[in-house]
Amino acid sequence: MRQKLIDTIDAHFAGAPRTAQVQELHDEILQNTLDRFDEELAAGKTESEAFDAALAAVGDIDELLRPLCPVQKTFPAQRAVAIALYILCVIPVIVGDALGGIGDTVGTCLMFVIAAAATTLIVWPQKQKATRERKIRAVGIGLYVLCVTPPIFFDEVVGGPAGDALGVSLMFVIVAIATVLVILSARRNGNEAPADAQSAPCAAQKQPASTAQRIATVIYWLAVVFTFFAIGNFVSWFYAWLIFPVAGGLADVISGIVRLAKGERGMQRILSGTLWILASVAYLKLTLATGKWPVTWLVFPIAGAVTGALSGIFDLVKGSNAS
Repeated sequence: MRQKLIDTIDAHFAGAPRTAQVQELHDEILQNTLDRFDEELAAGKTESEAFDAALAAVGDIDELLRPLCPVQKTFPAQRAVAIALYILCVIPVIVGDALGGIGDTVGTCLMFVIAAAATTLIVWPQKQKATRERKIRAVGIGLYVLCVTPPIFFDEVVGGPAGDALGVSLMFVIVAIATVLVILSARRNGNEAPADAQSAPCAAQKQPASTAQRIATVIYWLAVVFTFFAIGNFVSWFYAWLIFPVAGGLADVISGIVRLAKGERGMQRILSGTLWILASVAYLKLTLATGKWPVTWLVFPIAGAVTGALSGIFDLVKGSNAS
């Protein structure tokens, strides 16, 4: 397990430039992590528990490396694919409506399947070495969007009380799985980072989430789920799924504000989250006003293009500051 810990630290530095500062940071983090691992073992923890505690204590290594490894950001390919999927997801509805009969139901279900995949990609973390928790959360949010398909499908295919019961039951199964994933995504080790890590030649490191933060995350996404069901039941399931990209954008805004309060960079995250909230609201307003939802979907690629422009502007600003 000790060698696995060394390999994990080395993996974070695999793509970093071979400079004296990077090597110094690597050696310091590795030594602090190994020391923490030995301390946890001496305290009676198992090797697996000591491994998790040591990694949690070191903080976000990528954040520590970023000032030493300037890179030119590009617009994430997965976000471009997600925007394309948002546009394409209306095609099954159009084709299904033209075919008539069960084709209409199948088309609607396929629309939600594609929208779920697109939402997962939007929420999916952009970092190559992102934590497993953030990936789990993205899948959970995607399942929330997908959960409305069983009631729609079985109500048409099976019909009657049996179809309703089967569809609603499968919907709650998917919701239960999604909720478990979101809750698991909030699990973090609450151990504080060692004081020695403060001397690293870079910005302050990211601390592990506190118990309050983990509880707040769970409550936040549970509230989003309840809002989703309320909108679906009392307004329309067709629009209810928009609560998830809005919630994801709001989470980015909150995260950015917290970063600014800590003296870290967070304005880009605030602007990006605000943009996707506004895009979702614009789509809803335009669709309700015109009824031309195949056209109003264009707000999402426009939002994606603006997001890319914002990213480029922030890259230029960072580059100017660095020079």
